[in-house]
Amino acid sequence: MRSIERRFEIFKKKNPYWSDIICFNTAVAHQKFKRRYLRHWFKKLVKDDYEPRDKKEILAHTEELTNMPENDKNESEDNLQDISNPDEEHCRQKHKREPPPDEDDLLRMLDDN
Repeated sequence: MRSIERRFEIFKKKNPYWSDIICFNTAVAHQKFKRRYLRHWFKKLVKDDYEPRDKKEILAHTEELTNMPENDKNESEDNLQDISNPDEEHCRQKHKREPPPDEDDLLRMLDDN
């Protein structure tokens, strides 16, 4: 299995609700694949039908993603980690969400009303 195909299948398996284009773009981001290689695997892996004009724009964006500088890589991978592997403690810290009240807190709230 080729590198793009393998990475695409991993993202597709981990994120079954993602579209083919999202999985493909995630698989090629920061990998510095050549244009011809990208186009070949895009046609093979992305099953959605696009108009030629739209496909050209999508592929142009995909080329930008694959050639994105390394300093942007860490930030985008952190964002991807948040999406693909939601961990309750990590999400709570990131969004500063308080844990649900315990029984004593609930009783106090009821007494206050």
